Amino acid sequence: MTDREHEVAFEPPGPGEWMLDTTHHGRRPLTTAIRRLYMDAFAAVGTMVERYGLPLETIEGRLVHGCTYFRPKPLGEGERPRPAPSDPVLWAVARLHPAMRRANRRAARAWAERAWRADVDRWFERDRVPAIQRLRALQGQDPAALGDRELAEHIDRAAALLRAQAVAAFEDHGGDLVPVGDYLAHCQQWGIAAGD
Repeated sequence: MTDREHEVAFEPPGPGEWMLDTTHHGRRPLTTAIRRLYMDAFAAVGTMVERYGLPLETIEGRLVHGCTYFRPKPLGEGERPRPAPSDPVLWAVARLHPAMRRANRRAARAWAERAWRADVDRWFERDRVPAIQRLRALQGQDPAALGDRELAEHIDRAAALLRAQAVAAFEDHGGDLVPVGDYLAHCQQWGIAAGD
């Protein structure tokens, strides 16, 4: 067999520009067991997009050969990606388009209230301890000691817990994305490269 016979062809997951997510899983594919569960939970990122008033309909996530790719989908883009409008057109759209105006109001409220702090506080003050307790209870069961039915139920509980935690993580992702993005934008203004 030649190396060419082992090459995997890249098929874009859809129109537009897609980015490989190397942050969460490196360059490795998700296991078959969690692909659907993870991608179903990823839909919760729309909650974060709306809460923070990001000028996006959503952030799409799709799989190619088991690897996760993302594409921010701007408000009003529809199903066919288009080039970004010129700065003057974008300025006008941001102030006149009803969906953009709603997003601007939500963004202003998120900044005024520092919504990312509430997301982080909610995790540490309310959600973290119960999540750890659920995980420890699940880990406290010895799968080798379970019968077939009990093992299947144990696996179902593990999958449900993974899904619930993944949904919560995507919904609250603004707690880290927004302040870090703001910091990087300021670094650019200060002449500090993002890599530094």
